[in-house]
Amino acid sequence: MSRTMSFAIRVPDTIVGRVKEFCKQHGFKVGAFVEQALKEKIEREELIEDSKDIIRLKYEEPAATPVEDYFAKRRI
Repeated sequence: MSRTMSFAIRVPDTIVGRVKEFCKQHGFKVGAFVEQALKEKIEREELIEDSKDIIRLKYEEPAATPVEDYFAKRRI
């Protein structure tokens, strides 16, 4: 079972207000919303890194998976 932890960050009050209002309108809890947003951002950045590696290595390895096939498998 994974542990949870808290940490403090500095966020402009305008952003905090927007997050709270968005969560209120859509029935989300702020903590769960922020957790999901962080997870999605990490996954997006990892996908960008993976894509760059595939493109860079495509010409070094003739047997490499075509980028289009990779994206199709990842449903992108």
